[in-house]
Amino acid sequence: MTDHRIAKFVKRGRDMVHSTNSKTMPPSARMDTILKQIDRVQKLAYLPQKDRDIGLKKLWAYYKNVQDFIDHKSYTQDESWGNAKKGHSDSPEPGVWSTKNNQEVDYQTYGEAFEDLIDATIMPDGRTKPKTSEY
Repeated sequence: MTDHRIAKFVKRGRDMVHSTNSKTMPPSARMDTILKQIDRVQKLAYLPQKDRDIGLKKLWAYYKNVQDFIDHKSYTQDESWGNAKKGHSDSPEPGVWSTKNNQEVDYQTYGEAFEDLIDATIMPDGRTKPKTSEY
């Protein structure tokens, strides 16, 4: 690989497989990061196709490596670790991937009021104008 821009994206993909991320980050987040790197390499239209193909081949190999880790018979968790999110400074568990950092709405949090909450978000508020589609 000759171009430093492609090498930067490939290095980021490699970090998702061969660094501490392989133990501290959910596989779904690692695969998502690798896919973003693949997308970035594909958008480098001004670079030679040969260089892009070499970078893409390596990135897809890293992606397959993470998939093989999930498919291994000893791996028993789901690939998102219960939809874990990385914690920020004001999160319940800052700096680590945990389900406690997930602030999304789920049925367990709101119980019987879950449907009312969803209906309230879908129903337009009488004080605001409904958004019109551009299509």
